[in-house]
Amino acid sequence: MQRCLSKGKLLFQCINWSTFVRLKEKASTVMLNQKFNVSPCLTASFNTSSRLHGLEEFFEDEEKRGEQVIKHGRAWSIEELRQKDNADLHKLWYVLLKERNMLFTLDEECERLDKIMPSPERLEKVEDSMNALERVINERNTAVNELETGYKRGKPGRWIASPLGYRRYAHAREHYVPLHVNKKIARKRNFYYPWTQAYKMIYLEQALKTFKREATRERNRIRKLKKRFPDADID
Repeated sequence: MQRCLSKGKLLFQCINWSTFVRLKEKASTVMLNQKFNVSPCLTASFNTSSRLHGLEEFFEDEEKRGEQVIKHGRAWSIEELRQKDNADLHKLWYVLLKERNMLFTLDEECERLDKIMPSPERLEKVEDSMNALERVINERNTAVNELETGYKRGKPGRWIASPLGYRRYAHAREHYVPLHVNKKIARKRNFYYPWTQAYKMIYLEQALKTFKREATRERNRIRKLKKRFPDADID
């Protein structure tokens, strides 16, 4: 009994000491703020991040508005993008994305006002830069997949048969339990019964008819456009 009381007394002293330390730290902080006239609300709202922009980023700068020719640079080449790291490529992608959105807005506004878009080749150069950047990212992902799995596009999947008779592509996934002892995977039927073959043929026949109908509709649309606009380059 005495031992329990002594342990309780020691715990109470520790609690009191920790409370005293916290109060002392809080008092010192308050005195420091009063000494330098620092308000807690000002310290909480202070930050060093860049200024947030609104919808004005979807429009061109006011200095360039009204000009017919705007100076701009060339598109990014693949050799230049290969020398940058992933962080710089990530930042550059969003810069190009914002520029493309701005050019789309400008193109739509010029079309609404029946005017010519100033320097329309900028949009093509931005798209070429984004395509080159995406190609560089795909090259790096392919290299990582070949290093880790030995395949260009990661570990390949396999074609399996469903119970309804059609085949589907199953992507490779990682399982905690091996395949030969996984009862959940063993319960799945990766085969189809013979009586589903007749329904499978009907489904394929309907799919082929739908494909031919859409191809005929597209061919007729192109023929009418060529008849109406003979000088237009329509494929």
